[in-house]
Amino acid sequence: MSDKIDGRHTANQLTIADKLKNGMESGHMSRREVLRRGSVLGLSMAFMGSLFGFDRAAFAQEAPKEGGVLKLGISRPRGVVDPLTSRSRSEGFILKPVLPPLGRLQADGTLAPGLAESWAPNEDATVWTFTFRPTKWISGEAFTAHDIAAALDILLDPASPSPTVSGYRGILSHGKYEVPDDSTLVFHLDRPYVDFPYLVSYGATAWFPKGYVQGDFAAGKVGGVGPFLLTEYSADRGATYVKNPDYWDAANIHLDGLEILFFDDDQSMALALQGGQVDALPVLASSAVLAISANPDFEVLSARSSAYNSIRMQVDASPFSDKRVRQALAYSIDRQAIVNTIYSGAADVGNDHVFAPAFQQSAAVVAAIPQRERDIEKAKALLAEAGYANGVQVTLTSQQYADIPQYLQMVQSQAKEAGFEITLDLKSQAEYYGADDNQPWLSVPFGATDWGERATPGAMITPAYLTGAPFNESKYANPDFDAAAKAFDAETDPVKRDQLAIDAAKIMHEDTPTIIGYFAQTRRPVSKKVKAFPAGPASQLDLTGTWLDQ
Repeated sequence: MSDKIDGRHTANQLTIADKLKNGMESGHMSRREVLRRGSVLGLSMAFMGSLFGFDRAAFAQEAPKEGGVLKLGISRPRGVVDPLTSRSRSEGFILKPVLPPLGRLQADGTLAPGLAESWAPNEDATVWTFTFRPTKWISGEAFTAHDIAAALDILLDPASPSPTVSGYRGILSHGKYEVPDDSTLVFHLDRPYVDFPYLVSYGATAWFPKGYVQGDFAAGKVGGVGPFLLTEYSADRGATYVKNPDYWDAANIHLDGLEILFFDDDQSMALALQGGQVDALPVLASSAVLAISANPDFEVLSARSSAYNSIRMQVDASPFSDKRVRQALAYSIDRQAIVNTIYSGAADVGNDHVFAPAFQQSAAVVAAIPQRERDIEKAKALLAEAGYANGVQVTLTSQQYADIPQYLQMVQSQAKEAGFEITLDLKSQAEYYGADDNQPWLSVPFGATDWGERATPGAMITPAYLTGAPFNESKYANPDFDAAAKAFDAETDPVKRDQLAIDAAKIMHEDTPTIIGYFAQTRRPVSKKVKAFPAGPASQLDLTGTWLDQ
């Protein structure tokens, strides 16, 4: 193997490559899984193609045309978009063309270089070294690793308004990084974490220059390191961009510009696409996709996703403090009927754990844990054992957003047969999430929350299900689950990692702090004149290679 080394990989990475090669040759790992795992651990695509014999020519596409302005429609972000406070998909869509991620997550789960040219872990994945490519901000100042460190100083400060700290809690602490030179940043993690490159490359987090002041983005004062430059921003209407000629990968940015328009609801977005006001919709509710899918002028791109709508029960509040009540509700639901009715089959049935089919460990977990099917008699028996033979009356609080009302109405109807009398309290999205000391989504004993897609299971678990996690809305606390989840995050061997995924999933499935009935696919309606538009992931939009046939 040593004769294939291209000079950029460490001895530890070569050991990892050997494990991946063995996993593929034994049939334990697919080509997709090998590419995904290898990319996150810093193996270059060229190196993997040489080592594993992948035919890169298979990815060849139609020759692109240059020029044109791509118009996108997205849900209106809350307030003025800023990297210091960004938390939603819409905010990420606005920020990332100008302030790109360290690595670019692809629809197949692989991680391509972005601001970071390469990355590599030490042997136990507690230290990660990132190398950055030379580029400049629009101010003319050089982009360096000091910019990322300065951004982390702000984003990970407990007093910061940024929600970023919640995703890093217990993984990377404030100040635990160093800059040995302008192109290198070394992270010293709180615990082993083999998926760390996903953490710094995914979600709504956008990297900004040292000296950044809140409001600089909206004023057009930052940029230069991304594929586009912001030319106009309006919190009411949207944003416009032009291609950045100095972007490191400008040769693969075929668009002259980008325009993003804001809409208040999915129906308005769907009408705008059909009327030619926009060319593509990165996110659209399944109910609004149906009419578009029948129109021959449009194509609906689909990709598996880890996004889900939780029906979570606070485990320290009656009646859900009794696990049997939580399980009874889970057994009262017909998941396949929900998927068929709401999503016309374009979703994966869930099994009350976060290891979604979009994750590479899913196959092992599915094989080990029987699917929870609707069983009304079992649900009634569990309620009776818990002392609720005559049923229970509960209020389920959630939001008027996307497909959630329809989902909860189906659950309300299905669970009634088992003895659950559910009253729905549907608030506006702003009221449900609230702010400061008034955040119903975290405080109500019985709630339903939309959890956006994450790149890894650990990114789902860390903020929401570990004991004491900041967004642990179910108040779930199980030290055995915590230990299994953290061991999973630390393991590089694919076979051992699968078993740890099974261990964690079994505990969560048995405890049932939340009902995960399905994982909805990413559905992206696009005009057929838009070529090479990414099918996913839902929270990212890498327009590298996208072009307009006009």
